Amino acid sequence: RLQGLKRPKPRGGLSRVSSAMPNAVRTAGHIACLLTGLATLLALGPTVGEAAGQGDEVPPRPDFKFATVLNAKSFKEKVVKVTNTSDPARRAGYVPIVMFFVSWCKHCKHALPEFERAAESLTQVKALTPPKLFLLECDVDQETMALCEPYAGTSFPALKAFRSWRALHFNRPRISQTIAWWSVRVSRPALFDLRRKDYLQQTQEVLFLLRADMEKDSAIVDQWSEVALDYIEEYFFCVVPPDSEVASLLPPSGVTAKAPPEIGLQPLPFKGSMTLEELRSWVNFNQFPPLNQLNQWTITSLRRSGLPVVTLLHSWSVEGRKAMRNFTDRAMQLRESGTYIFALLNASSEDNKVMLPHEFPLLVGTSGPQIFVWAGDGNGRRVYWEDPSLTDPSSLSLELLEELLASEEALQDGSSGAWMKEKRKVLVRTAKRSVAGFGLVVFTPCLVLYGFYRCILALFDTDDLPPEGPLAAKTGK
Repeated sequence: RLQGLKRPKPRGGLSRVSSAMPNAVRTAGHIACLLTGLATLLALGPTVGEAAGQGDEVPPRPDFKFATVLNAKSFKEKVVKVTNTSDPARRAGYVPIVMFFVSWCKHCKHALPEFERAAESLTQVKALTPPKLFLLECDVDQETMALCEPYAGTSFPALKAFRSWRALHFNRPRISQTIAWWSVRVSRPALFDLRRKDYLQQTQEVLFLLRADMEKDSAIVDQWSEVALDYIEEYFFCVVPPDSEVASLLPPSGVTAKAPPEIGLQPLPFKGSMTLEELRSWVNFNQFPPLNQLNQWTITSLRRSGLPVVTLLHSWSVEGRKAMRNFTDRAMQLRESGTYIFALLNASSEDNKVMLPHEFPLLVGTSGPQIFVWAGDGNGRRVYWEDPSLTDPSSLSLELLEELLASEEALQDGSSGAWMKEKRKVLVRTAKRSVAGFGLVVFTPCLVLYGFYRCILALFDTDDLPPEGPLAAKTGK
């Protein structure tokens, strides 16, 4: 019916633009909707494919013959009471590995057969305290759900190893071989007695060594055992008897670390007292070599340490290689303070190009050389300090690093204020980079505001409205 309706002719340039604006807005809206739909399909594609591939092939729940199924009462008896005690008579002869799961969870249904196969393979393990695998279904009643909540929260399935008042978290692929390996790894003794030089020379493990007499220095050995449990997945901790052949290889402090040459550990001398805090601090720092490669595989352990990591972003250009040499020299000197970890970040790596926008957005597009500092805050948040003027590694000093860490302008801690600061820095740096960047920063907001202005005019333009009142009566419309 509207085909025969004649629209009044626009008067002047402004009306012509404003009458065309609604069509432009509608067209832009259609394009935006199409792009949004395409992005949604691309984002959901793997998930939909995974659901199609796995949702119809959920394995049946196994008839557990090797893993033991628990309830709320037996969990307290076989797990909690036997691990959270200092009475040797009440300790179990095993290390409990518990999978917390719920009946409706698809990932749990896939993990249960793997857990049972891992339990079967562990029957061949001979150890003083072998791992023993248990299952606890959390959604059978309110009591069991409340019991699971401190260990699993709302994330299922959750695997925990219980020993010495600790619940060690499994954070690896949920396949039988990995579960079995991890179970054996976290069940081994916290400390080993090391006497022979040949083992020290042949092992491919990272060893932390303490010279002590098990009986006379029992208090220190207990502290060393607590530190060993902190790193039970990663390293081996040993006690070296003073009368052994290995004892002569240790420094005067009696504390050191040994590792295969390719790892490159160079532990600093231990200068503190034999307290738990001092020993933990020393191990936390000296688990890293003097110079680390920062990438998606090493960033987690570096962040978990909580130490500030001084990092050089570089490329493989002539300038980048020179910066790497200067940075390495300064790192070896400044590391003696025991305050900072040092790392290299290759800006040319494709994996690092993917990592940078998530971890250090202000460094995206920078090929280096540039020095920045970052650290873990204990809550998994990204915290880093950057200043684009820090490009010369030869000028690096402890005073310069302290000044950087004290700068509010350099700090990016993930807060809303830091987010606003980040966007401001991006705009300013884009404008300074080139004439085209300056034009982009200055004129793009103007064009956007002008477009909004035109849209508002189009919304309130009366030229396109049908006539009303006397004019409508005369035209019969």
